[in-house]
This record gives sequence, structure tokens and C-alpha cells, in this order.
Amino acid sequence: MSRKEVVILRIRDTEIEKRIDVVTKEEPISIKVNGKRIATLLATPVDVKELACGFLYSLGLIKEMADISSISEVGSEIEITAELIKDFSQDEQVLTSGCGKGVIILGYLLGKIDSDLVISIDSLSLLMDEFQLKSIGYKTTGGVHSAGISDGKQILDFKEDIGRHNAIDKTIGSFLLKGFSLKDKIMLTSGRLTSEVVTKCVRVGIPILISRSSPTDMAITLSEYSGLTLIGFARKKRMNIYAHAERVLSVSKL
Repeated sequence: MSRKEVVILRIRDTEIEKRIDVVTKEEPISIKVNGKRIATLLATPVDVKELACGFLYSLGLIKEMADISSISEVGSEIEITAELIKDFSQDEQVLTSGCGKGVIILGYLLGKIDSDLVISIDSLSLLMDEFQLKSIGYKTTGGVHSAGISDGKQILDFKEDIGRHNAIDKTIGSFLLKGFSLKDKIMLTSGRLTSEVVTKCVRVGIPILISRSSPTDMAITLSEYSGLTLIGFARKKRMNIYAHAERVLSVSKL
């Protein structure tokens, strides 16, 4: 995790103390595709290639890593040469609730999840416990979101960033760069479950999305439509299942 030490005044009741604190770094990361800057993300400056690849995939601009012929990192700018599914137009952008002004490409049709994955409540609880233990950046600075990808037994990839969307894109990009499939995987996140987060998971074929936070109504609607299992407020053995509970053993027959 990229951090920086700063001098602060710490106030506790009547005590005022000058001390060193640790905060998370935030930098603008520019993404250029075929010579054209398509986005500038405010992000934690680590795993930026993963961020760029996951960002393109989650926008629906590429459908596989084979669409990218080259990718390079030049300072805070990512240069990519790729065969895009469609041309990127500023007129097709809409602002999202994600940190760093994420974008969604209008007119991209949401697919359907095709997965036979099932998992027990106990296994989900253990995964969330492991997820919490890995959140070192949050424990250190209190200023980052976390995302992880699991096969149901262990967390295979874990990323942190100032933006919840960035953290998710980094985990997706990490799998893409390694050539691994995201089908039958579980996405764990610390942030709110919005329509944008659901869309990212559906586009890569992830059947289960779980968070310790809450969903929006549109996230639930999109999950019901696409076949995504949506789980919120997951802490210890407590959780709320908002869509497609059939993948969670012991509750699927209720």
C-alpha cells in the first residue's frame, strides 16, 4: 500500500499533541487508449496496470485481454494499444457514484450469470473474516477500500485503493493479466453495493458479490435480472441476501 507520513495535531480532551500520522497517497492516473486519453482516475498509485485493464473491461470496451496488444506505464500515465469493441465517445459517459468520477458506457447490455457455484453460510463468514484480516491499509490509515476475489475456499487476490471501484477494477485486472477466469468466483468488497459494482461483476461472470456494507435498490434490481447473488451487511455469521439466495446452502430452500 502506498502511504505517506504527515505531521498532525492530535487532540484528546484537553491534551494537544504534535505527532506523525500515516495517510494513504492519492494521485491522478491517466489512461490513454490508442493515443486518446479516455479517463483520469484518482487512485492509490499501486497496481495501476491492473487498474487500467480492469477499468477497460468493466466499461465493456474490451472483452478479453487478447484485445490489448500493448500496455506500458509512463509515470502516472498508462498507455494502451487495444482493439476496442466500440469507439469511446465523451458523449456516452455518465458520472457514477464511484470515487474518481468513474464512467459507464451507455447502451451496453447487461448479460446473464451462468454459474453452478454454491457456498455455505459458514464458508462465506470465514471468507469475510479473512478479508477483514487482510485489510492492513484500512487498519493503518482508515482511508482505503478493499476488494478481493475468492474461489470459495480462500482469497486468491486482494487489493486496496482510495476508491471502492478502483479496488474492484484492480482485482479484475489482476486476474485478466494472469489469464485466469473469473467465472465461479466470489467478489468481496468493503464498499456500498451500487448498480455500477453489480455491473462490473456481471460483465466478468462473477456469480456472488458480498460486502459488509449496504446495497442500493437499483443494485438489487440488476442483480435479480442478471442472476447475481447479492449479499450485504456481512459480518461474522450475519448477512442479508438480497437476490438469488439459491447459491447459499441452507437458505436456498426457504
